[in-house]
Amino acid sequence: MLWWLTLALWVLIIYSFFTPAVVREPKPPLETGINGGWMLIVTATQSISTLGSYVVEALPARELMLFICLGFFMLGGMLYIVLTGLIVYRALFFRMEPDQLNPPYWINMGAVAITTLAGSRLILLGEPGPLAASLHQFLPAFVMSFWATATWWIPLLVLVGLWKIIVWRSAPRYGVGLWSMVFPLGTYAAATWTYATALQLDFLTWIPGWFIIIALRRGWSPPSAWARGPPGGAARRSPRRGARACRHSPSRCRAAETPPPSPARRAARRDLRSCTRPGRRSNLPRRA
Repeated sequence: MLWWLTLALWVLIIYSFFTPAVVREPKPPLETGINGGWMLIVTATQSISTLGSYVVEALPARELMLFICLGFFMLGGMLYIVLTGLIVYRALFFRMEPDQLNPPYWINMGAVAITTLAGSRLILLGEPGPLAASLHQFLPAFVMSFWATATWWIPLLVLVGLWKIIVWRSAPRYGVGLWSMVFPLGTYAAATWTYATALQLDFLTWIPGWFIIIALRRGWSPPSAWARGPPGGAARRSPRRGARACRHSPSRCRAAETPPPSPARRAARRDLRSCTRPGRRSNLPRRA
């Protein structure tokens, strides 16, 4: 019963999101309109397949349930391919500011990790019927491609995070958004364990334990651990960043470099404005 309620909520939320996003005007530009948070669409879709694979044995219409789970797994995979293409295109060909490289980008990895989990659960279903027998012919290749993609994301996201801290001197701060990094790590651990169990790949079973430790370490770190600044003191702008900003906006750069006026100069400017105000006679000496 709860699974059918979850399915109804998925239909309501997904179409309530996509319909306004398609018809609204004006539409945001790509560089500000898309980020890793869009991958929650994939996560929600694959959660229907994953949850259904756990309750398929308890429901009478086993073949129907299996068919629905397979359909959601394939739909989530298709949505991931479409959305990750847009996100990678945005990251490669548009300017990325440090504050835009936020923890929700870890959902890029978490979405494909839960896709791996959903596919691995379908492989583990016992008593193969006509539909389940056909799943075992192509699912392992699909699941391996998704697991490899999730693994590929992890070094890239770590390197981008280090680049943000070391080069841009932008230290991570404690906030609710940091859980967007913790949950994908836990999902990757569960997906790897289920994948290794489904295909009997014992050489992968050491990975989940380490990722569980990392996820717990990140998730239960006290706020004071995130409140520290980057190495070397308080956060400051990188010289490279300043040079790039001057290239893109010379006027803003010159304004930032101009020292503030002294109190005497400010007072002189006030006197000048009061003397030249419309309706008043100027007291300034006139030229001969």
